[in-house]
Amino acid sequence: MPKRRQTTISSMRRLAVLGVLCVISANAFAQSAEELIRGAKKETQVVFWSSMRIDDSKALAAGFETRYPFIKVEIVRAGGEQIVNRAIAEHMAGKTTYDVLNAFALKVLQNRGLLQPYASPEANQYPAGFKDAQNFWVSLYSGYNVIGYNTKLVPKGEAPKNWEDLLNPRWKGKLAMDDEEYFWHAGMLKHWGEDKGRKYMEALSRPRITVS
Repeated sequence: MPKRRQTTISSMRRLAVLGVLCVISANAFAQSAEELIRGAKKETQVVFWSSMRIDDSKALAAGFETRYPFIKVEIVRAGGEQIVNRAIAEHMAGKTTYDVLNAFALKVLQNRGLLQPYASPEANQYPAGFKDAQNFWVSLYSGYNVIGYNTKLVPKGEAPKNWEDLLNPRWKGKLAMDDEEYFWHAGMLKHWGEDKGRKYMEALSRPRITVS
């Protein structure tokens, strides 16, 4: 959730995030559900920036609007990096237009002081690692990285079986990766440890992979 310059957050926005992402301002603790709903009815809209597939964002918004028909969810679809950069740019310009964010790199905004914490009751059901210890965010979904290959070009028996296999010279210049795989990079460093992880990434980044 963005941290705006005003000292309180609107009831509509608090209700919206409570119903959709369970990440809202601590100011909501003092308000009952009825009070949140009354405030939300006065505002009618919540702006949701999301890096999810647009169909998934629409399904999420539709479920929220069904529960709270007096609030319209405006979806802005963009890549995670675009969302973070745009949020920073808006903050620097002194005009924030979003209410709720969904992206992989929210830690960047948290470190800049652009998010507000909220200890959602639902967050208690999340295991450690799927929520921020200081209640700045809660996971909406998990992204799993796997190795895919073109079955028309690579026989099944010759396909890479693990991450280390990608360093085989036979794959030089034949690998491709999305340009926003920093979360995979961070996950591998955490899984393998800094030393092994960085050595692997350095080897993988040599002229063998196309980023697009």
